[in-house]
Amino acid sequence: MAKKKILIIDDEIELCQLLQDLFKEARYDAFFATDSVEGLAIVRERSPMVIILDYAMPIIDGIEVLTEVKKFMPEVVVIMLTGRGSEEVAVEVMKRGASDYICKPFSAKKLLERVDANIRSHFSRLIWRNGKYSYPIETDEILRRYEFVRGIYATPGADINKMSRLFGFSRHDFYVFDRRMKKFGVYGLFGKSHIGLQKELGGKVRLEHKKVLQPGQQPGEGKITKAKRYTLKNLINPNDRIQVKLEMMRAAATNGKPHIGQICNKFGFTRELFYLTYRRFEKYGVLGLIPKLKGRMLKKWKK
Repeated sequence: MAKKKILIIDDEIELCQLLQDLFKEARYDAFFATDSVEGLAIVRERSPMVIILDYAMPIIDGIEVLTEVKKFMPEVVVIMLTGRGSEEVAVEVMKRGASDYICKPFSAKKLLERVDANIRSHFSRLIWRNGKYSYPIETDEILRRYEFVRGIYATPGADINKMSRLFGFSRHDFYVFDRRMKKFGVYGLFGKSHIGLQKELGGKVRLEHKKVLQPGQQPGEGKITKAKRYTLKNLINPNDRIQVKLEMMRAAATNGKPHIGQICNKFGFTRELFYLTYRRFEKYGVLGLIPKLKGRMLKKWKK
């Protein structure tokens, strides 16, 4: 599974190493810089999703680093560390684009909670959710991959590099995921670990190369032109039952006042089947949308 990238910029190397270990243990891809110039270079090179930035940095202070980062990566989550907990400092860093700030000294638990909260907020801005129906994009790796690819297809003239930074992937990841979705549908977004977990849940995954027609396309028609390639109608495959279920869950979660009857009619599901599908999705994420093998009991699986 891809790990969320987090960069620590602080001139205290002991603190950097401590935080790096902390975040690696929490399943982040963590790295650090002990001066501002190096930190800015790493931001450009590795495009982290989150930056933990010390306010009082030598040579170039934290405010200047924050301002510079936001010029070319406005979407990045920046959490400022400061030894000065005044209201003026808080106002200043938030005005410059910081997502949050935390005063030294702080506990590891508190910092992790703030980072997790800001990541949830980050994904909430990408995918608006009504709170009634779950859509766990910040915790479900397959769902995050799907929304990454979907976001590029759904956004006219999408900047793949920017979208990659928003979702914590690389440009190369997009081409890999896109190619695999064309071959296998949503199954193509599964990694080996996902397939192994799905077997534990009593489901069966078949990665078979099948040529699937796009909506409205007739056998023998030519390939999709480059100009029309990245449009949502070329991504949504009505023959992929997993994607249909996923789009149904998305419709319920991203509507302010979801009308389940209308959603069921649109996707060809009964209410009973919708709620059965939703309960599995809520519990297991995208893995729960794979049909169970007959005669197999569903085993409990903790994320």
